[in-house]
Amino acid sequence: MKVAGLLNKVIVIESLAEGELKTGTRLFEDQLMHLDSKVENLSAEIFPVEDADAFIRCLRTISERIPKEAIAPIIHLECHGDEDGLMLADGSHLPWNRFRNELIKINFASRLNTLVVVGAELW
Repeated sequence: MKVAGLLNKVIVIESLAEGELKTGTRLFEDQLMHLDSKVENLSAEIFPVEDADAFIRCLRTISERIPKEAIAPIIHLECHGDEDGLMLADGSHLPWNRFRNELIKINFASRLNTLVVVGAELW
């Protein structure tokens, strides 16, 4: 299968506490790790992050890589959340507007070619 002009990288960002089922890791290892050998021009990677600052650094790294590597990302989040934002592995909280601000930068860098999937259990 050839993917041309579409989203070309699945990026899983996982922030789940010790002892929890690592659903992002499982998704990556079971379905995404060898995606590039199954689908032309589509690859995947995973970023485990512990806290809000690491999460923001991860998003900024993605934003910086997009123009250099011609990435049109699918960003899949595995964490917890509440009505005010995301809850991360160390118990820190990332407010929606801080998260949104980084997503705007990513979307701008990708020329509006970004898809975000949030798998966040509400706490």
